[in-house]
Amino acid sequence: MEIKILLPERINGLRRTERGIYIPTKESIGNALKKLVPQLDKLPARYIEQNNERYRVDAARKSQRSVLLSGPTGVGKTLLVMDYAADNKLPLLNLTAHEDLTDGKIRGTPDLLVVPASDEKGNVHDLRIKTFAPTHLTLAAMADVPVILFVDELHKVRSGVSSLFHSITNERMLYCHELTGENYELHPETLVIAALNPTYGEGGIDRLDPALRRRFRTLDLEMPTEDRLKTIIKANIGEKDYDGYKDLIEALVSVQKEIVIALKKKDSSKSSPTTTINAKLQDPQTINSVIEAPSPSSIVNVVRDVILGTDADIAIEDELINQIIVDFEGPKAALKTVVNDHLPAKYRKSK
Repeated sequence: MEIKILLPERINGLRRTERGIYIPTKESIGNALKKLVPQLDKLPARYIEQNNERYRVDAARKSQRSVLLSGPTGVGKTLLVMDYAADNKLPLLNLTAHEDLTDGKIRGTPDLLVVPASDEKGNVHDLRIKTFAPTHLTLAAMADVPVILFVDELHKVRSGVSSLFHSITNERMLYCHELTGENYELHPETLVIAALNPTYGEGGIDRLDPALRRRFRTLDLEMPTEDRLKTIIKANIGEKDYDGYKDLIEALVSVQKEIVIALKKKDSSKSSPTTTINAKLQDPQTINSVIEAPSPSSIVNVVRDVILGTDADIAIEDELINQIIVDFEGPKAALKTVVNDHLPAKYRKSK
C-alpha cells in the first residue's frame, strides 16, 4: 500500500516552489536583511565626497543602472558603499569575486534537509526534502525590498561565470529556473555596485570583459587632493582633535603627497613633476617597493593611535608604512626616514 506524504507549503522559514524545492520565504529573507543594514555610528569612518559621488550613485539608482567604482586601494570605494547604504538604511549584501568563484558560489547550492512530514493518516515520517541555499547575490534578487548588492574586485570573475553578471546588470534578472524552478527580478530600487582597481597584478579594469563594463555607469575615484584629504581627516577625528594634532596631520599629508608624486614619476614615461621630493623616494629600490600611496584611512588611524597615547613612530610604522610596501628591509627604513624628516620634533623618533 502506497503511503502518500503531505508536503507542507512552508517549513522552518522555507517555502516550496512548484518544482518541490524549498527556498527561503520573503519573511525570512526580510528578517535576515534587517541585520545587514550598516549603522552610521559603527562605520570605520565617513565618506567625504570629492566629485558628487552620492549624487551620481543616486542618479544610477533612479535609472536602474549598475555602478562601477574604479580607483586605487584606499581611495574609499568600499567606504562609499557602506556610507551610502547606512545613509539610505539599505541592507548591504557583499560578494567578493575571485578566480575560483564558481556558479554555485555565485548563485547558491542545493542541499537536502530531513524534516518531519505527515501522511494521510496523521503518522509522522522523517522526510528528506530538497532545499536551496542562496548566496548574497541570489538573496538580493529574491528580496522583495530594495538592497545594495556590492561586488568587490569584479575584474577577477572568470569569463565562464561572468554571464550571470550580464543578466543582473542588464536585464536585472537572475535566472535560477534549473535550480529552484523560478527566476528572480531585482527590486526596482535595488542598486548593484561593483568595484575594482585601475590596475591589479595582471590587470584591473583592462581585464574586465568590455561587454560587461558597458553595462555599468562608471565612477572614477582618485586619491584626494591635500585640502580634501585634510577635510576627510577632520571629519573622521573631529575638529577639536584635528586642531590639537594639526602639525602631525600636515606632516603626514605632506608625506602622502610626496609618495603620490614619486609613484606617478615611476609609472610615467613623461617628464617628472617639478615638485621637489625626498631623495629617498627617488631611490629605485625604495620606490619600487611601494605599491600605493598612504590612504586617508591610514593617516586617520595613525592620528587616532597617537591621540590614544601610542608612540607616533610605532603608529606610523604599523598603520602607514607597513601597509604600502612589499620589502621590509631597506625600503622600510628609507620610508621611516622620509616620514621622520617631515615630523615636528616632538613626534620624531629619538636618535
